[in-house]
Amino acid sequence: MAHRTPSTNGPLKSHDELRGRTLARLDADIAEIEADITARERELQEVRKICEELGATRERLRLLFGGNPRAPSQPGRPDEHSTVGTSGPARQKARPRRAASDATRIREAARHVLQRAGCPLNRASIRDELIRDGVVLKSKNSLKRIGKVMWQAEEFRHVAEGYWFSDVPLP
Repeated sequence: MAHRTPSTNGPLKSHDELRGRTLARLDADIAEIEADITARERELQEVRKICEELGATRERLRLLFGGNPRAPSQPGRPDEHSTVGTSGPARQKARPRRAASDATRIREAARHVLQRAGCPLNRASIRDELIRDGVVLKSKNSLKRIGKVMWQAEEFRHVAEGYWFSDVPLP
């Protein structure tokens, strides 16, 4: 049997050329698909960023306005427009509502952060997310304050990974 080289074999050369062109087309198609995937991933990241910014803005507004402005300031306690518990006509001068306490703001914001994360977070991660959401912490040691608030809150429990909701199974 004679040993043939690609330069002397016509059909073998055309087969190699066909394979080369096919591979080149496949490489071009793959590159185009990968570029499309990259563009879609960038678009998805932009949409997720916008959603996070909207959620953070919504939470800041909720914290700023204290939830429903028509709801009583505390459960079981009449609000400033109620005549319950007063003798005679309603008060002439309504007292302004107190701002939410630091602990209340931390609990409400932490609830939102944990819901968004979908998994337990440690106090450093919670702090980072609170700061990212624009929550101002009035404490010299924010980690210690967050830990104390979360530990004392009945709505949260401490687990190995950090803090999670008391009434929700671990994910």
